[in-house]
Amino acid sequence: MGPLLAVLGGGALCALYVLDRQRPTIQSAAELSYLPKGEYLKSAVLGYRQIVADLLWLKVVQGLSGKSQTREGYQGAYHAADVLTDLDPQFVHAYQYTGIVLGVVAGMPGESIALLKKGVQHNPGIWQLSFFLGYDYFYELQDPASAAKHFQAASVMPGAPPWLAGLAARMA
Repeated sequence: MGPLLAVLGGGALCALYVLDRQRPTIQSAAELSYLPKGEYLKSAVLGYRQIVADLLWLKVVQGLSGKSQTREGYQGAYHAADVLTDLDPQFVHAYQYTGIVLGVVAGMPGESIALLKKGVQHNPGIWQLSFFLGYDYFYELQDPASAAKHFQAASVMPGAPPWLAGLAARMA
């Protein structure tokens, strides 16, 4: 049964690859918004949460990397990142990368902040997530008081650079 499942899975991946190469990147990214919510997928993936999260991550990276991406494409990538982090809440790179691209490149700081806050909630010891939250608040929303709060939170976490405490003080 195991080899048959592997062959079928490999065949499905090859078919998806061929089909995906025939569609434009922008259309593919916008289609991510049709993913069901993570709470529904949790039971549908039959315990293979990390594998499905990894596959979704590949789609998110493709969706965020389009040179002429539309707002709908970025919105689809955000939704897919939200779904994949429901499946695998400790997927720190998904929070970081998607948060940075949405906040800085896509001009969607609200979505970036929502995803980064979710990341901080599930990964409270990762200083980079709080740092990027502070960045979004300061540079994207011009809110130095909120930025100071997140920079301060990041500065006391293990592995945080020493200059971060000074940055938090200057923001306050």
